[in-house]
Amino acid sequence: MRVLFFLCAILHAQGGAPVEGTVASRITHAGLSGAGVSIVSTTGRRITYTTTTDPDGSFRFSAIDQDGEFTAIVSKTGYLPFTVAAFRLGAATGAVRLNVELSPLPALRGRVTDPDGHPVPEARVDLVGVSGNWSVTTKSGKDGAFVYQGSLPSPAFVLRALPPKDLPPPQSTKEHPLVWAPTYYPDGAERSQAVRIVWHRDADLEGYGIKLRAVPVFHVRGTVFDDAGAPVAGAAVKLLQAALPVMLALAAPDAQATTRPDGTFDLPGVRSGDWALAAAWKRGAQPLSATLRGRVSDKDWENVRIKLEAPFTITGVMEFPEAPQPGRFLPIVSLRPAEGSESPDNVLAPSGPDGRFAISGVHPGRYQVVANSPDAGVYLDSIRMGGREILGQTVDLMDGSLPLRVIYKNNGGSLRGNAEHCSDVLVMPKDPVLQQSEFLVGAPCDRAGHFEIPGLRPGDYYAVAFTRGPDWMDSSLAIHIAASGTLVTVQAGQSTLATLKVTPLPE
Repeated sequence: MRVLFFLCAILHAQGGAPVEGTVASRITHAGLSGAGVSIVSTTGRRITYTTTTDPDGSFRFSAIDQDGEFTAIVSKTGYLPFTVAAFRLGAATGAVRLNVELSPLPALRGRVTDPDGHPVPEARVDLVGVSGNWSVTTKSGKDGAFVYQGSLPSPAFVLRALPPKDLPPPQSTKEHPLVWAPTYYPDGAERSQAVRIVWHRDADLEGYGIKLRAVPVFHVRGTVFDDAGAPVAGAAVKLLQAALPVMLALAAPDAQATTRPDGTFDLPGVRSGDWALAAAWKRGAQPLSATLRGRVSDKDWENVRIKLEAPFTITGVMEFPEAPQPGRFLPIVSLRPAEGSESPDNVLAPSGPDGRFAISGVHPGRYQVVANSPDAGVYLDSIRMGGREILGQTVDLMDGSLPLRVIYKNNGGSLRGNAEHCSDVLVMPKDPVLQQSEFLVGAPCDRAGHFEIPGLRPGDYYAVAFTRGPDWMDSSLAIHIAASGTLVTVQAGQSTLATLKVTPLPE
């Protein structure tokens, strides 16, 4: 992004200093109407002054009523926001003029077609994050073309096109029916076939054509039972793509049905692939639910039995190396659903300084227990269920599951050293079970390339230096760090030295 700004001192009378200027497009150099301009004081009274630009792109703050250091933030829908470097403002220095040029947001462009190359209008196109439960959506036009301009929670994603409901079905026979599948760029019918895209927001992305796939379909048939083993009428059964983040899958199931009086259900038109069945039903005010995983592969999935269970409470305790001081921030324990669990994240902070906690409303399913660290001097050492270590692992939780122990320690080691021309250093545990975003730790390099990462959990790590730190974590980044990083051992209470070489981010 190229943005020009100018600071011009103009003699001004005592009693406050005005700020004025223009906001224009970097492409056309024409003034931008309705751009937001905020002047933020960074010294003295922390006050923010705001205005919007006139039709010609001009703006003016008649008088800022305090001296000191300021910065300016300029934003407009469809353009990259820009922060003006710090400047000094006061009656003695006079007025300041800011001329800012904003760059349009980069665009992702592509086209959705059928296998013969004909355009598919009104197809929904999703950008689905490779890490985190997020997606953003656009639609194809009459010519099948689509464009997306906007911010993303993280730069790595996959593209998925969903055929419109009124698209004529593909040619097939009654014995071997075909349907249009949600298709991942470039032409994959399953998430595993998707090509990962990385968009660093500094250039347009062009030519992302998605060719819809026609695939055979099958039936999923089964019965839903309550916790006493009796068939349940009126239970909702949802078919979820097992590879999708659970909250995205629950928000848009591929198919759903309501069980018949005898508890049976039939989901037709199911494509081959890995699926999760999520069933839910209320007995009075009490919700019951269950999930079941399976694979459809060139034949019907028959005689499925889903047994519902009531929600329950998971209890546990946090163990600290020393008693928390009054008012000290306490960590949060959460359950991260996996593999189509019906529950959203269940989060509850400890109820008291003894660290005891309870997470209620948990439905039976597979979860990862996640806990953050309270401060830089304490690290998460272990999460145990009974005598079993479950840190970083996925576990089955059900009514009667053993209490959790979340153990913190304060004898962490540190990693320090240097890497020429680096921006950030990241360390990732060597243990594959811990190669997840919450265990990826980083620190910036100073101008001389020096870095230090304190409070690390003792163990073996891969350390790698980047010219620009990544803001996503997926399997490809983990593979890259393991292949390019330097293996270091961090010992409790000790400092480890390392000299690293800068490596580029994977594209």
